Amino acid sequence: MRKRLPIFLFLFFFPALVLALVTAWRFSGQFMDAEYFPGFVAIISALAAGLSIFALGLILYIAALWKRVDDLERTGKQQPPEFVAATRDLTRRLTEKSKEVELLAAMREVSLLATSHVEFEKVLDGALAVLEGVFNARDITIFLSDKSDSKDPDVKVTPKASRAGGKTLFGADVPENIGSETVTEAIRMRRRITSNIGHEVIITLPIIVDEELLGAVRLSVPESELPVGGAEVLERRAESLIYHIGLAIKTPTLYDRAVVDSLTRLYTRRHFTDQLGKYFGACRRLGQELALILVDLDHFKKVNDTYGHVSGDNVLRGVAAVMKASVREYDTCYRYGGEELSILLPGATLSDALVVAERVREGVEGEEFRGEKNEKIPVTVSAGVATYIRGMTDSAELITAADTGLYSAKEAGRNCVVTIQEEAPRGAAV
Repeated sequence: MRKRLPIFLFLFFFPALVLALVTAWRFSGQFMDAEYFPGFVAIISALAAGLSIFALGLILYIAALWKRVDDLERTGKQQPPEFVAATRDLTRRLTEKSKEVELLAAMREVSLLATSHVEFEKVLDGALAVLEGVFNARDITIFLSDKSDSKDPDVKVTPKASRAGGKTLFGADVPENIGSETVTEAIRMRRRITSNIGHEVIITLPIIVDEELLGAVRLSVPESELPVGGAEVLERRAESLIYHIGLAIKTPTLYDRAVVDSLTRLYTRRHFTDQLGKYFGACRRLGQELALILVDLDHFKKVNDTYGHVSGDNVLRGVAAVMKASVREYDTCYRYGGEELSILLPGATLSDALVVAERVREGVEGEEFRGEKNEKIPVTVSAGVATYIRGMTDSAELITAADTGLYSAKEAGRNCVVTIQEEAPRGAAV
């Protein structure tokens, strides 16, 4: 039985592996180009399929081993010592194979993250949850590169997400000094670093995909949770899983570079055009509601001239943050161009959009913006609001209506919200 099982496993797994490798090779030339994002997803899908089939083969193999163990246990009392030793050996192998299946399942789960989400926080949260479950880690932190040139030997990384006790923290909520020295060393040397602190094993591994350094992962695992074989086995398994996490992180990175403005972290003008076209088409076909808000920073040139362009960038980032905090769950914010921003509000009436626009205006006026030298900078915005009206034949008409409202807001003295359309709520300028 044992002699035939490896042959069976090979015949079961080999065709799936060949298929996955051929698919990956077919799309590999498109891997780094954000324009061919679907091709990269195909690679991940093929990898996930291959891992699933391999895991199924291992499960069948383990089931056969279990049966063999049961047979030996039933007859162990009547068998010579060598059979008892064989039982123990099979039990050990079974435990090892079970861990391999668990690791493969984790790899598959991480691979699926890349095809299920494009938001960084969701991918990071899922990856950290997988690491926590597989290694029984007390805490895990993911550090990501801040530089576009990740091959720079002096590349710096900052903690982006940390998980402990089943809860994930992001961004500013993550302590900056978590393992900073070992992380810096692991990044510089581009290799894993393992250390012991008390009764815990700390493993720091760089995240490298296709020679591109994406960041690092730091795991803290209690000694009592180490696998058979100790820290060395943990390191090997962690390295395998971290590579797949790197792939999962890189997927939204490609998408992010294509549709997100690097300064404001709002969506780009190109993405605005694409989304507006889709929403406008749905309005015409299905009669759905759609509103557009155009927002412009008042006297922004004066801000740049007085406080400098670095301060101007700080103001833009701050206004963008206020916008994102002021909109509804399904609204999306864009950098329309320069200091002009926009918001698409699917399903919103004119009254809904005016409320959101006023909330943005009040939020910006009440925010305390600081310049490069920590000087206080007063900032206000003007906004024009428009909604889809039956009879509009092109999305440009909606943009023109909102832009006309914005121009009227500027003419009215700035720091106000204007719509040129009817059915505005009481108190709104028309």
